[in-house]
Amino acid sequence: MQTAKKAWRGVGFVCAAALAVSLVPLFLIGWYAHPCADDFSYGFPTALAWSSSGSFLEVLESALQNTGRVYQNWQGSFAAVFLMSLQPAIFGERMYFWGVVFLLSTYLAGFLFFLKVFLRNYAGVDRTSYCVVSSLVLLVAVQYRYSPVEGFYWFNGGIYYTFFHASALVLLGLCLLLLKESRKPLSVIYFLLSCAFAFLIGGGNYTTALTVTLLLFFCMAWLFLRKEKKAVWIGVILLFLLIPFFISIFSPGNTIRQESVGAPSPIRAILLSFVYGAYSIFNATTVPALVLWFFL
Repeated sequence: MQTAKKAWRGVGFVCAAALAVSLVPLFLIGWYAHPCADDFSYGFPTALAWSSSGSFLEVLESALQNTGRVYQNWQGSFAAVFLMSLQPAIFGERMYFWGVVFLLSTYLAGFLFFLKVFLRNYAGVDRTSYCVVSSLVLLVAVQYRYSPVEGFYWFNGGIYYTFFHASALVLLGLCLLLLKESRKPLSVIYFLLSCAFAFLIGGGNYTTALTVTLLLFFCMAWLFLRKEKKAVWIGVILLFLLIPFFISIFSPGNTIRQESVGAPSPIRAILLSFVYGAYSIFNATTVPALVLWFFL
């Protein structure tokens, strides 16, 4: 039995080491990333604020002003626009590398946290099994990402999708901890953190916000059917997501943007979302991903 445990710990070490080694070149090539496309349009006002004042407070004020302008004229997702206005190259082009570090790190942290809660706190697996599963899942998720350039090496696109996806994983992990926690002080901490992440996600990209809204709604409904008191807690967290989500949806900028692409058709949009969803699943279901699932 002891020999088997030692062998299994060895497997865990090898998996964690393989993940760590695979990440080294991804961080190193971040030095070659450079701002492009929307990085310039969203970062231009804040770059001017930094070059003229050298004050980070002035940069934050400029980011808020830029968020307000974009909200009125082009895009409602205010939390995402604020963060995109702070792309690192506004402080100097060589600083753009730190955007890659930030995106990769938050992606890893979101996955590791959610899988820890799901596997350790709920499934009750041992530490080594968690290490094996999380390392292999992340190895495939990072190395076979559908669009690594836009997900990790382009700050604008990475913030809009990678960062908010990672934030959603953290939020879901916090909600799971909240449901399982019996101690009041920790429950309050998980609840407050969940509300903060929910508000952030509500002001982010619409795909993530809608997906998390549905997950929280069905979780709340399930808890109500079971007459669990924490259904109210999840309901409040859902409210903290819905308020910024609707603020984002009903921005004047979204109307202007819609007019530039043609008349809206909600039914067609819903149908196309299923088609594109299936297309995306097909593209993401690579041979390595299938091998991983069979292994797990």
